[in-house]
Amino acid sequence: MLVIDMKEKNLKISVLIVLIGIISLVVGVSYAIFTTTENSNKIQIIQSGSVNLEVKELNTLNLANAKALTDSQGWDQGEYYSFTITNSGNALASYTISVIDDTAKTNGLNNLLNINYIRFGLTVNNARQDVKTLTATNRLLYTKTSLPVGETDTYQLRIWLNFGTLSELEIDKLYNYVMHFKLKVDATQIVQ
Repeated sequence: MLVIDMKEKNLKISVLIVLIGIISLVVGVSYAIFTTTENSNKIQIIQSGSVNLEVKELNTLNLANAKALTDSQGWDQGEYYSFTITNSGNALASYTISVIDDTAKTNGLNNLLNINYIRFGLTVNNARQDVKTLTATNRLLYTKTSLPVGETDTYQLRIWLNFGTLSELEIDKLYNYVMHFKLKVDATQIVQ
């Protein structure tokens, strides 16, 4: 009896080893079939460079005692924030301009003006863009898809309030509400 059990055990181990070998063979052959290397006849280019955008503020913008304006009044207002962005790196760049809260000034404040009431008009290189709300653009002011090395874009940003359908009483309740913003410029290198 003892001899038969050993033979059965050895047989089971042999069958298990054979099965493992067959599975390994199938996996290896399948891997070899589905992984192939093809050589390209095209020239592959790897490009690197440095993106360096310089943002230069030409003036400041103070919206103390800002009033509700229509869009045409907003465009016509004499006060605007002017700045330039220059690509002083050695690579083609793209960038986005956003407005973010100045948390150093807004932390702990409970009288922050809702961005639904803030509209903006942006002039890029003397071309007016569409008037938008910060809510509609998720605070994104502009996207530049390509700025060549050495070139400069000039901006004029006008911001005004538009309370839409709020009543005079609702608008009066917003007296002493504040907003503190900063510009954020995110740049990336364009690989050609």
